Amino acid sequence: MRPHATAQTFADQQAGTYRLVAAPGLGYQYRWIEGTDEASQGDDDGEHFDGKREFEFKLAPQGTKQVSLKVKNAFGFTATRRFEFERPPPDPATGGGQGVIIEMEDGKPSHVVLPDGTKRRVNPRPVQAPRQGGAQ
Repeated sequence: MRPHATAQTFADQQAGTYRLVAAPGLGYQYRWIEGTDEASQGDDDGEHFDGKREFEFKLAPQGTKQVSLKVKNAFGFTATRRFEFERPPPDPATGGGQGVIIEMEDGKPSHVVLPDGTKRRVNPRPVQAPRQGGAQ
C-alpha cells in the first residue's frame, strides 16, 4: 500500500510568499526537499521524516524554486512528488506590486506615502471642464 504524496498549494504572487500543505494519511511522515538532486535519489535509511505537513518559502520577482514532498506511511512505503514555482516579474501597471497610499484629511495638505514609507506632499490642481463648442 503506497502513500499519496499530494499537497495543496497557496501562493501570494504579489508578496512572493508560497506555502504547501501535505494531505494527511494513516501514519504519514513527511520530508520536504528543496531542489531536484536529493529528491531523485533512492530511499535512504538516514532520511529525516517528521510530522511537518506544511512548508513555506519566499521568492524574489522572477525567482524559481523546486520543492519535493516525500511521504512515508506506517508500513515504510514512500512516494515522492515535485512541485515547481515561478514568481512572475512585477507588473509595471500596478507599480511593481507595491501600493501607494494617499492620505487626505479635511483642512490639511494631502500626502502620498510611497512603498518605502516616504511621504510626499500632493498639490492638487483644479480640474478644468472641457470647453463647449470647440476651438474657433
